[in-house]
Amino acid sequence: MDAYFNGMGTVKMKSGLTPYQDELLVILSEECGETVQEICKIMRFGAGEKSHHIIGKTHIQCLTQELGDLLAMIELVKDSGVGISNDLLQEAKQKKLEKVVKWMTNTKDE
Repeated sequence: MDAYFNGMGTVKMKSGLTPYQDELLVILSEECGETVQEICKIMRFGAGEKSHHIIGKTHIQCLTQELGDLLAMIELVKDSGVGISNDLLQEAKQKKLEKVVKWMTNTKDE
């Protein structure tokens, strides 16, 4: 079966993945969006400023929560059997770390 119930109706997916894997990818994309939103709030209002949507937390605390949510979803997607292995993920991570260091214009010390 290539569909799942999303609470508002049935959604057809053409990914070739299981409904469980499809749903995990949808949730992963939502968490990516929420992470981007918190980064934008930090850039606009400041890391230490209080959040307008989560009472009592700063934007950096909200970003920390969103990053944790994102890491959890990455773990679930990886463990779901979509074809992402620990080795491939670590290799991709290492390549990105090297690329960022090479191309960033600012350093930690600035």
